Amino acid sequence: MLSVVRTENAATYRRALATLRRSRCEVVALQRAPDGLPKFENLNALLDGVELAAFDWILVMDDDVVLPSRFLGAFLWLAERYRLRLAAPAHRIHSHAAWRLLRRHWGSVVRETAFVEIGPVTALHRDAFTVLLPFPEVGMGWGLDAHWSWLAREHGWPIGVVDLLPVAHLVAAAGAGYEREAAVPGRPSLPPGRRIAAHARRPPPMRVAVVAEFYPRRHDPVLGVWAHRQALAARDAGAELSVFVLHRVVPPRRELSAVVALARQPSLAHLDGLPVRY
Repeated sequence: MLSVVRTENAATYRRALATLRRSRCEVVALQRAPDGLPKFENLNALLDGVELAAFDWILVMDDDVVLPSRFLGAFLWLAERYRLRLAAPAHRIHSHAAWRLLRRHWGSVVRETAFVEIGPVTALHRDAFTVLLPFPEVGMGWGLDAHWSWLAREHGWPIGVVDLLPVAHLVAAAGAGYEREAAVPGRPSLPPGRRIAAHARRPPPMRVAVVAEFYPRRHDPVLGVWAHRQALAARDAGAELSVFVLHRVVPPRRELSAVVALARQPSLAHLDGLPVRY
């Protein structure tokens, strides 16, 4: 278990550590003061010289967390049971959570998600050690959780949130023990091959089918023009787009003349470079 402990939160940290030690798990706790260094530089310093092969899980825990009783054994058992490679407990109602996704879902035990935050409590499975460790030098780690999500997708790891054992994050000031210039780097520095998510290998493009009745036609080029503009926006955002325009088989009597116009409409047209099937 790795923690960076600030003096003002030492008592809260000791209570959380005592809760962890009451489990049946063998807990090795490594901690240090911030000493003006960013969070993940401190965590890497704690890992220096550690034989990772000796551990099944690495738990990264903030110093301002309240854990439920008998937390660790049940938390790790559930993570193992659902084959999670990154796991985090949900937040209680009165816990500070940066993301709504991570708040407790009542009636849920474990949820597989596409995102796990870097704190306040995050568990890394041994299968992920070689990819995630040592931590990249990204200061306080803001944005690193998005990078982890990307890596999980690339490696096919299930990641998720354990709702059964929610924790309380007490909202100590995140930068209280750090120099802000170090905590908010101008550009995260990641080792070669470990780029931040925005620079990682792009996923396959999303495939989108647009099905519309009101869409520009040869005889009425302004009909449904807003649907066409939305389709263009989706294409420009990188989606693989297919557009299908439906004809009204039995038009109202007053529009029988439109049947002739529909018959003259080509089955395939290109509007602004976008193929449209009628």
